[in-house]
Amino acid sequence: MNKTGYVCGPLFGIFIAILTFVNIATCKPPEISPFLQNTYLAGFDLSINNRKGYVYYGDRFGYKAVQRENLLLSGISAGKRFGISDFLRFQLGGIVSLGSSVEDTTGAQALDDGTIRILTKNNLYIHLGILPEFQVPLPVSPDASVFFRAGGGGHFMNIQEQEYVLGSPDFRVLDPYLENHSVLSLSVHGGAGFEFEIGNRIGFALTYIFRYWRPVKYGITSDLFPYSSVPYKERFLTHSFDLSVLLKRD
Repeated sequence: MNKTGYVCGPLFGIFIAILTFVNIATCKPPEISPFLQNTYLAGFDLSINNRKGYVYYGDRFGYKAVQRENLLLSGISAGKRFGISDFLRFQLGGIVSLGSSVEDTTGAQALDDGTIRILTKNNLYIHLGILPEFQVPLPVSPDASVFFRAGGGGHFMNIQEQEYVLGSPDFRVLDPYLENHSVLSLSVHGGAGFEFEIGNRIGFALTYIFRYWRPVKYGITSDLFPYSSVPYKERFLTHSFDLSVLLKRD
């Protein structure tokens, strides 16, 4: 299992906490920059999603947990900040991201061209999210600050099943039984970041977010359930890293 998010996220949080403590203990914090409080932002987002699946086996057995491989999502983000006070602001953001995961490997299958191949079944994830949140900035200089953030979100996730020949990712197999699911979900998140401006016209922000959400929920069919689908859902624990450009609009 990929441990990168579990290591980098806490380390980044510790760095932010130390920077904030040193600033408060050694000097009077400067005033927050109006530019950082009211700015547009656009950035690149990379997230590591720890997935756990749950299959429903009926009233007698309930849901049984199924561990899944981590999912890497990458995409773009954008938003607008609205200053409320010197130490509080609201940010409305949005994100679009993509990712894929290998879910299963089949036995030897006969294809339409007469060849016998081993196939892999992948899931393609297309994610759109709206992320309102409140932020508490703590300036460390006249043009830089650390900030803490907390909020929620609404998400749309489209999951598309795809099949490929094992070892040939360009050889896609068209199967009428492959499924396509769309799910709406909610989330909660918290995190921290560091930001700075250059010349009151442009700035940069590096942030970390931990998110809890359940973006996968649909019915599945398989050899075990040939006659009807059974409920299936997934819980995501997400470590998200975002590098944004801050822009001033006249």
